[in-house]
Amino acid sequence: MVNCDAKSFTRLRALHHAGSTYALKFDLAGWTQVDKDPVQWRISRDHGYTNAEIFFHNRPCHDSVFDQSRFRDVSRIATILEDGALISADLVTMRGAAAGRCITKLPQKPAGMNYCGVLIIPFEDCHVTISVTCRDDGLAGFRDTAVYTEMSASSKVIERWQQDPYDSTVNEHLMRNLSEDERYDKHFPEHPLTRVRKYLREFGRSFRFDHHKLEQPMLAEPWIARVLRPVFQ
Repeated sequence: MVNCDAKSFTRLRALHHAGSTYALKFDLAGWTQVDKDPVQWRISRDHGYTNAEIFFHNRPCHDSVFDQSRFRDVSRIATILEDGALISADLVTMRGAAAGRCITKLPQKPAGMNYCGVLIIPFEDCHVTISVTCRDDGLAGFRDTAVYTEMSASSKVIERWQQDPYDSTVNEHLMRNLSEDERYDKHFPEHPLTRVRKYLREFGRSFRFDHHKLEQPMLAEPWIARVLRPVFQ
């Protein structure tokens, strides 16, 4: 995934204005279907420690997904209201399609941390969300401790262990910490945050937007396809 530009949004919106019926496809190899209905699919992997939902909303998404600064602000506020912390929030493109990508962490009871990631794919009069949640399997705290210990042993000055990824004036009881930087993922491949980032990347890489008109809804495992019918027909 790379940062988006205005052209990618224009391209997707133009396709939606065309008035034909198109399909979104995602590669679900390795995932187990838990439940499905016409607008929502629930899938799981990693022995139930990772769950995902693909949801088709029959309304436009929040317009903040077209402005990176607003998208980050809205994502931060929504996460704080759930007593969580923002890890990252960016506008990205997936094979030319615009999307918002947000990663957060939420405390789980009685202890531990859940990491959640979401892709928001906007269309003219609807949007699709792909949410991935990785439950803490005991490794979340280990990563924090290991990185903090390494930084302390190397005599690095740790000025702010916790900090907002985009706004240094934000001061909440729970925030992103230095161990959650993406560069540490390679050292903790089974950590829930590493897995969230990995699965969001996989959804982004396997994403397909069928540019040909469809007469019937399509479904061919291990691909999932959902017909999108624009209002402008």
